[in-house]
Amino acid sequence: MLRRTITHLAAVVAAAALGAGLVPSAQAAPQWRSGETSWQNPRAARPEVIDLRYARHGDFDRVVIDVQGRRPGFRTIFPGQLRYDGSGKKVPLQGRFKMYVVLRPAYAYTSSGDNLYQGPRLVRPGFPSLTGIALTGSFEGDTSFGFTSRERPYRIFTLTRPSRVVVDFRH
Repeated sequence: MLRRTITHLAAVVAAAALGAGLVPSAQAAPQWRSGETSWQNPRAARPEVIDLRYARHGDFDRVVIDVQGRRPGFRTIFPGQLRYDGSGKKVPLQGRFKMYVVLRPAYAYTSSGDNLYQGPRLVRPGFPSLTGIALTGSFEGDTSFGFTSRERPYRIFTLTRPSRVVVDFRH
C-alpha cells in the first residue's frame, strides 16, 4: 500500500512539473534536407567550441558539437572539395558528398591564441552514411567543420542546456 502511494505521488509530482514547464519536453527534430541552410543567433556573443562527438544510430549518424556559452549561428555549404581554411590544402577525406558547417560566431581559441577545442581534428568513422569529419578552421569568429558522407540528406539543429549544434546524416 505504501509503495503504491509513493509511486502515485511520484507520478503526480512528475506530471505537475511537466505541466509547469519545469521539465523540458522533447523537441522534434527538423525535417531532412539536401540543400544549404543557415540560422543566426543575434544573442550569441562569443561562444566557445570545445568538443565534437559522433555516433551511429538506427537510421542516421549523428555529430554533436559542444559549445560553451550561447548557441552560435550556422551555415551549411556543399563544396566540390573540402579544404582547410587559410592554407587551402585539401582535406584528406573520401565521401560522395561533402559539406561544411560553419559556426558563427564561434571560437576554438581564446583571444590570446590558446586552444579551447579538445575534439577530433580528423577522423574517419566509417559509419553507414558519415565517412569523415575534419576541423577545417577557426579564424575571426568562424569555426568550420568539413564532413563527407555516402548520402546527402541531413538535418541540423541546436540544443540548449548545454549548448550544442547537432548534425544528423540519414542512412
